[in-house]
Amino acid sequence: MQIWTERYRKIDHLSASDGVAAWLSPAIDDPWWDDFLRRIPCGQYQQSSLWAEYKAAEAWQHHRVILTGSSGILGGFQLLWKKTRLARVGYVSKGPVAHPESPMAIQELLGLLMSSAKELRLSAVVLQQPDETQVAIPPEPCWIECNPLKVIESTYVVDVSVGMDEVRRRMHPKLRQYARKAKLAGARVRVGTEADLPLFFNLMSETCRRQNTEPNPGTLESLRRLWQVFARANSVEMAFANRDGVDCAGRLNLVFGDRVTQWKKGWDGTNPAWHPNELLVDHALEWANARGHRVCDFAGINRAVAMQLLAGRPVDDSVARSRDMFNLRLGGSPRLLPRARLYLPNPILRYGFRHLYPRLEHLRERRQPGSLATFKA
Repeated sequence: MQIWTERYRKIDHLSASDGVAAWLSPAIDDPWWDDFLRRIPCGQYQQSSLWAEYKAAEAWQHHRVILTGSSGILGGFQLLWKKTRLARVGYVSKGPVAHPESPMAIQELLGLLMSSAKELRLSAVVLQQPDETQVAIPPEPCWIECNPLKVIESTYVVDVSVGMDEVRRRMHPKLRQYARKAKLAGARVRVGTEADLPLFFNLMSETCRRQNTEPNPGTLESLRRLWQVFARANSVEMAFANRDGVDCAGRLNLVFGDRVTQWKKGWDGTNPAWHPNELLVDHALEWANARGHRVCDFAGINRAVAMQLLAGRPVDDSVARSRDMFNLRLGGSPRLLPRARLYLPNPILRYGFRHLYPRLEHLRERRQPGSLATFKA
């Protein structure tokens, strides 16, 4: 008990099962929690105290509840919340987590989460379970399936644990050819440091400009905060494609547990003939494999495309021209992620939302043909 009281505060008014204690982790930095996440299949950086520290600069506050037993930490969740002009809103990204994972453990954590939301006087909580959860939240009135924050609900992963020979064998031949061509042309990968963040931010912003989107992070200062927090835990890596002293493309990866996430990328659009992006992605896969990581996560793919591929149907011409096509040549596989859920503590608001939201979505889809529904009753 003493080891937990040194860092955590026992939550006596939140009920937990026999032999299990519930604790509040008030410090923004929690290495015990992060170490637990790194060791379990469902642990991801979005639940880490590193992420909470980074998001604190954007006015997100953390509320971290941890369950312990005789063997140590058993599970928990990190809820980030903030005050907006209209309400207090919360977000649980890639949580709750439990090890071992069981329906009983997840239901217990969801109960603690709902109690926390009421205690914090939150008007709404958006939740997305971990990518590799084996215990899906069953359909129930409290947790409504919808996606108001536009959470990524499908991704593309490459298993690098099979070794680089096999990883490259699974790649599209053109991608292997272009990576070799880049090296033969004298292009090299240069590892970046904090001093290179302005360069990376400019490359990322240029990519966003061509794609008619806004960069995220939106400022160099925000990107620097992320670097400084994750670099302290050796959890960030940045690389540039360089030829003749010129860097025209870059990638920034977040590293957590056995997963390397290709978090952001940038390219100024120049020198396509020496294939800087193919060189960088080949390097990222080789880098992850050499350090013993299991998967590279390319952080998002169109869900309709993912469903199409998983059903064994060939992609159509529109996909062939899309941004997803680059990742589809990597020899990995699409993955459908848990759908986002919404919890509204106010039962009257929750009842009204469940009945009105499908109609609003239907009207929106009629005005915007081709959009995908984000609600399922």
